Amino acid sequence: MLIYILILFISMLLAYKAEISQKKIYVWLIVLFLVFIAGFRGEEVGIDTPNYIEIWDRLLIGGIAYQEVGFQFIITSLQHITDNPTYMFLVCSSIIYPLIIFRLWDFRKVASFTFMIAMFFLLYYLPSFNVMRQYIALAIVFYFSRYLQKGNYFLFIIGVLLSVLFHTSSLLALAFLGVELLLWKYLSKWQKWFIALCVCFSFILIPLVLLYVERYFLYFDNTEVKVGSLVVLKLACLIITYLLVFKKNQVEYRVKYLVKSTFILAFLGVSMEALGYFFPYMSRIGLYMTIFQVVYYGILMHKSTVKANKIVFYFVLFVLYFIPFLLSAEGFGVLPYEFTKQFLSLIHI
Repeated sequence: MLIYILILFISMLLAYKAEISQKKIYVWLIVLFLVFIAGFRGEEVGIDTPNYIEIWDRLLIGGIAYQEVGFQFIITSLQHITDNPTYMFLVCSSIIYPLIIFRLWDFRKVASFTFMIAMFFLLYYLPSFNVMRQYIALAIVFYFSRYLQKGNYFLFIIGVLLSVLFHTSSLLALAFLGVELLLWKYLSKWQKWFIALCVCFSFILIPLVLLYVERYFLYFDNTEVKVGSLVVLKLACLIITYLLVFKKNQVEYRVKYLVKSTFILAFLGVSMEALGYFFPYMSRIGLYMTIFQVVYYGILMHKSTVKANKIVFYFVLFVLYFIPFLLSAEGFGVLPYEFTKQFLSLIHI
């Protein structure tokens, strides 16, 4: 576990250097560092890693793999130049981490980049070793959410459709347009017309989306009740911090939209995590929204002017995120960490 704590601190150090210097070179170093660790991981690092290698081997001999077309395209394209599955992990990592890290960099003027990198690592880095296809979709949706923020809904929708090529569940990200209804006063006239049009056609669009993601409804047939308190504590933390910091402190008008939108998305996403208490695997359905808690807490740390509040927030986040991170590593199958055999042979170990 010490290796992951070391990776966390190196990433935070690079993020701090990026934050104080405002130089992208440090952001690239974070990306390359995380890609290197994930891309050259050993065949047994991650519960799903052997499964992805099996998919690679199946496609290599011309077999059929029931995977989304985007993921199959990556594999079959790589297999024209190599039979080494390590390249699959390198390419997928090279899609996931740049998109997410540089999207977080977008918020550097209103949020603590160092804190966001720490949050991202604690919540998403190790899980990304497993549900790799969904994390590619998540990275695409998260990156293209920049266009949602700018009011360019067409580019956002294109991003969502692109993400569907890697994981069908990302169609649920179209619900982000519905969240805009709760932010009505911040929208331009054109945005209001577009959202109103979406609402008018929602009675057609919603059934189509539900039909397309119908296969995921099978997860509701597998009931396994394991009720915990972590999700409740996360929701309570979101609400309390919002009331303490953003309701009592004046923030710039341009930041209010970000604060409210990230809070709403984070709250909805964490609420959807609760499904995992009753239906295994369904906790991941809210990934496309829960990632915005990283941005929300980044803004929180940046905007909080009371030192005592920051200390309390750090303590709460340590309890809610760092301790679960320490306890979850074994569950993700990432211990012990080791490099892939091909990489070790290159450096003659």
